[in-house]
Amino acid sequence: INDSYCTKLFKRYFNCGFAQFVNEIRIQKATELLINTDLSIDEIVIKCGFNHYSYFNKVFKKQTGISPSEYRNRNKNSGVSKS
Repeated sequence: INDSYCTKLFKRYFNCGFAQFVNEIRIQKATELLINTDLSIDEIVIKCGFNHYSYFNKVFKKQTGISPSEYRNRNKNSGVSKS
């Protein structure tokens, strides 16, 4: 199996590319951490597998429509704050 074939299969079954799929999972985890912990956004960036805050922020905004800090502020009452 070569890379091209794997890429086509992945896209066929998941309806998105591998990088997009991984980023969606990472952002899903980030939203959970933003609501349920008091971790700084920088700590969340690292825990979710991003290397740079600016890239994390760009991907987060693309998927949620708002910044991570705005997401936390809007949703802070819906989770239990834990460290």
